[in-house]
Amino acid sequence: MSFRTNRRTGNVFKVYHGTTNKYLESIKKEGLRPSKYRFNVTNDPEDAVYYARISSRVGGNPVILEYEIPAERYDEFVEVVHDPRGQYAAYSLKKNLPTEFLVGVREI
Repeated sequence: MSFRTNRRTGNVFKVYHGTTNKYLESIKKEGLRPSKYRFNVTNDPEDAVYYARISSRVGGNPVILEYEIPAERYDEFVEVVHDPRGQYAAYSLKKNLPTEFLVGVREI
């Protein structure tokens, strides 16, 4: 787990989620919901790109969502699912990740 310092908000845990613009409005309205597949977010943006491209097979254009979770709230929202190479990790959400943590949306 790696925390970064954001000048605006202090220590944050930066994660990414790959999806499509088809689901973007719902995510912005309701937050990012926990997945039944246990994988929700990753700390590697390239992994998010991969999952966004897979998601686009069911419709919509692939997008990457970037979140900054305040370090003091990390345990409230996130648990590690796996870290097979020791270089990246996939994370499961314990509950909806609020839109207030969403800091960027990038089309790919």
